[in-house]
Amino acid sequence: MIRKKINCAEHGLAGMAFLCVHAAVAIDSGERVGFYFDESDAPPLAWCHACEQVRVQATEHDPEANWSAGVEFKHVCEHCYQLAKTRLLRMGSTAPSDPERHLTFCNHLPVV
Repeated sequence: MIRKKINCAEHGLAGMAFLCVHAAVAIDSGERVGFYFDESDAPPLAWCHACEQVRVQATEHDPEANWSAGVEFKHVCEHCYQLAKTRLLRMGSTAPSDPERHLTFCNHLPVV
């Protein structure tokens, strides 16, 4: 299987991953939003605590329900994804910067 790539303004051409917009903003804001993830399939997928509540409600009666339709995801490069994972899993994480930064870094269309 060919993994899709994304051209990130910060990291260049890299593998694609997905973050909910809350987790993407929290990379730089340092807000404790939680970090839930599924790396069992490519591309990796991660979401915050609020989006986890959406997942739990949507799959309560049907575990196969498409819960991600109720969540806004942003495609990011694999390096931005790992940065989010590292910062948001670490307790007490703070990261000063512009909260819109990672919303624009990986704002390029995916390439194959």
